[in-house]
Amino acid sequence: MKVLFIYPVPPSNLQILRYQQGIGSLAAVLKQAGHSAELLVLQRFDPELIDATLARIQPNLVALSLTSNFFEIGRQVTRHVAAQHHLPVILGGIHPTLCPEETIEAEGVFALCRGEGESPLLELCEALQADRDPTGIPNLWVKSAGKIYRNEIRPLIDPLDQLPYPDREIFDFTKLLKQFPEAEFMGSRGCPFQCTYCANHALVELYRGKGPYVRFRSIPHLMGEIESVLQRYPEIGFLGFHDDTFTLNPRWTHEFLDAYSARFKTPFWCNATADSITPELAARLKQAGCYEVRMGVESGSDTIRTEILRKKVPREAIVSAFKILREAGITRYAFNMVGLPFETPQTIRETVALNQEIQPDQVFCSVFYPYPGTQSWELCRSKGWISETTVSSYFAHESALDQPTIRRREVVFTHEIFRDLVRWPRWDWLIRALHHIPVTRTKSAWNLFRRLRAKTRETLDRFADQPHHPE
Repeated sequence: MKVLFIYPVPPSNLQILRYQQGIGSLAAVLKQAGHSAELLVLQRFDPELIDATLARIQPNLVALSLTSNFFEIGRQVTRHVAAQHHLPVILGGIHPTLCPEETIEAEGVFALCRGEGESPLLELCEALQADRDPTGIPNLWVKSAGKIYRNEIRPLIDPLDQLPYPDREIFDFTKLLKQFPEAEFMGSRGCPFQCTYCANHALVELYRGKGPYVRFRSIPHLMGEIESVLQRYPEIGFLGFHDDTFTLNPRWTHEFLDAYSARFKTPFWCNATADSITPELAARLKQAGCYEVRMGVESGSDTIRTEILRKKVPREAIVSAFKILREAGITRYAFNMVGLPFETPQTIRETVALNQEIQPDQVFCSVFYPYPGTQSWELCRSKGWISETTVSSYFAHESALDQPTIRRREVVFTHEIFRDLVRWPRWDWLIRALHHIPVTRTKSAWNLFRRLRAKTRETLDRFADQPHHPE
């Protein structure tokens, strides 16, 4: 069987293409079983590119991986492929998993997969290849003869070591490394926390009774993958561990750090929760080669963070974690959101103030988006706050909410200058004032001032690097 994966992504001006673990794992399982898998990355619905790719590859099955932001593009692609090329199309990813009824009703959909897709996709390929009935495969919803077969969820994959190492060549990994010399890994699956803005609480319910939701790979299995990737791609400059919470299991984390430091010298980053950071762990991370820890701050408002988002990390733990990591010489990366449910101009200022206090080296801020299937989405829907605005990317300067406590333009305004407000607290009033002055349709006086400042510094740095000879 030939499978073509189609992967919609944000435009390149918003985000460079990165390796996607899910598609890599699916492709590896298919290739291990003797099937072929190729990839088409789409930044927009492009019928000509789709037609040319299908003509070149001639797949037997088309598979789309979809988040909620790209479901509309997915519908367009599915309708086109089914109508013009008469190929079966299966949709997978978080949106089909949490919104299966909406997904299965899309025109041209042959099947959708809920949850982990490695075994269901392989069984579907084998059934189609052998001309067997595929309507009873667990995790799949299948349309056949005017009927929808909604199959039950199978047990979670456990142990994870039974899976092959994810395939990287499907992404032309050497080309990706030329843009960004990083290789990302996953040492675990699942997150035990119940944050309302995240899909994990819905996935926990979906898989209730189907095995442990949080699972870790064995250290030898993960070390083997790291070694094989570093040997194949010597141009890699650093690694990233994209687990929801890499420091969740202290025993596993310390075993990993011991094994990693004994075998590798490549610097790495990881995700953590603030309340897991201790001086001992920070020292161990530093010794093993961890150069950066990424943590979710989300909101400076204790009420929004702990009660609305149910992120049960107290302010004191956040302040302490960033201080500990700074003293250990580890770069700190803070994730934040603005435009949250019940957000006000004052709560946004509290988020800015908390970031100014903890002094992260890197600051990321997104506009809150209520993902369907999450508790935050249910809250916003019940309040009537979800607007008709389409937000196509996690990185877009746009809000999908109309709520009475804050205007959408205030959310977008602050989002655009959030990092600058954190970086230069003394110039808060000037940044806000200049950003209120439009110069072009899309640029403010602050945008142009910031660009001019960066260009001036670049010129001065270049001049300073030039050799100077006495007259």
